[in-house]
Parts: sequence; structure tokens; C-alpha cells
Amino acid sequence: MGLFQRRKEKERPDGVDVLVLQDALLVDRIDAFHSGEYPRDKHPDTCQRCGNIDPGFRYCRCCGEEIMRKPKYGSFWFQEVVGEEDRQEAFAHLLMGADRDEDGGVREWVTVVLLPEQSNTCDENAVMVLATREGPAQHVGYIPRDAAPAVQRACLQAQATHHKVLACEGLVQGGFQLEDGQPASYSIRLLLPLPPNMLNQMNAAAWH
Repeated sequence: MGLFQRRKEKERPDGVDVLVLQDALLVDRIDAFHSGEYPRDKHPDTCQRCGNIDPGFRYCRCCGEEIMRKPKYGSFWFQEVVGEEDRQEAFAHLLMGADRDEDGGVREWVTVVLLPEQSNTCDENAVMVLATREGPAQHVGYIPRDAAPAVQRACLQAQATHHKVLACEGLVQGGFQLEDGQPASYSIRLLLPLPPNMLNQMNAAAWH
């Protein structure tokens, strides 16, 4: 199930009491891989078809094969977010003071609050993605429609049963210089259980 942690009495800078779903071992594995510290020949996220390694992704980005990770390495995966292109100013506020590479690139873990938006006229299952580092939370996108119903159910149960707002970790990337000299847009991926397992995993985290 991964390494779940409940941060009791934990409050974000905006005063919201949260229940954070985490897989700390996966975060460490992702960071260690990108820094070159994780042995490539032993990585649990290796694609069985082509050998590509891209930790955190459910499907190989080279050949499309599903990654068959052993259960002991956790069941959290990257969840894409939609609507980021329309919220680049929010990302700029979120990343103020963040460390950057020489080309302006950013790779930063942030805390993400998942907020149900049942009054949304376009999608009653909508879930807002609010990201925070050191300042106020910024609205940086939405959970995609296919995953939103399961995520919203987990959010509502966290509020009703545990009196917490559901949160997770997200990886923000972007800002680096493209070939045409323009900065790459910012994007964010969340670390979450697969949507069908969301509710059970959230309850397991709450009672861990």
C-alpha cells in the first residue's frame, strides 16, 4: 500500500487542517533517480518491454507498456492535472523564491489540497487542485474528468468522517528554456493511489 502517513493536527499556512496521503519511499525513489543516486539496474519502475525508467508513471512514456511494480514498492502513481496552461500566473506566485537551474527550470515538490467543487456547472464531480509552498495556496488546475468522481468521493468522506481536507504531494516542473528561447510552461503531477482504490486507500491512511 505504500508508506501512508497521517499528519495529526497538521495545519497548512492557510489554517486548513489536512489529511495527507503520502508515499515517502516513492518520493525518495523519484528524487534519487533524477539525481543519479538510484542504481538503474535495480529500479522497480523499469519498463519490462523496453527497459525505460520513469519512476512514478503508471505507463511507460516510451512504449506505452503498463509498469508492473511489485506491491512492496507501493501503489501510488502520478496523477495528471488539467487546466494548467490557463493558470501560469498562479504557478509563478507558487514558485516565488524556489530554487532554479541556470536555464530557469524548476523541479519542486509542493503540498496539494484537493477541494471538491460540487457547484461547478461544467462538472458536478469537479475537484480543484490547490498547491502551496510557503505562501497562500494557488489554484493550479483540476483533476481530470475520468478520475474526478473517485477523488471527490474520497475528499467528501475525509471531510465527513475525519473532519479533514484531503491533501497529497505534487511535483511542479517547468520554466526551463525551450529550443525557441521561450520558457516551458509549468505543470504539476500529483502522487495518488489509482482512482478505483482511492476511497479504501484514504481510509487506510486515516486509521494507520
